[in-house]
Amino acid sequence: MYWAEKNGSSSYSEKIISEVEKLLKDISSNPFYIGRYIQKLDLYTRSILKGKFIIYFSKSDNDTIEIHYFRSSKQRPIEEILS
Repeated sequence: MYWAEKNGSSSYSEKIISEVEKLLKDISSNPFYIGRYIQKLDLYTRSILKGKFIIYFSKSDNDTIEIHYFRSSKQRPIEEILS
């Protein structure tokens, strides 16, 4: 919604959603590399859209992927904020 209002088009929002779906599929199909682990947060991170956004997530024993934070890479890292 934010990007649709800002840009006057929903295409960028759709692109972000598509990239998140690709990331979730990649994590599901390749469990050996799911992302960079941040021990302090007990979360993994991966970037999408050429590093424009960072997704902080966890993967449970029953293969459920839960996204905890979705942030612009221009923002302060969440691990700095939560310290």
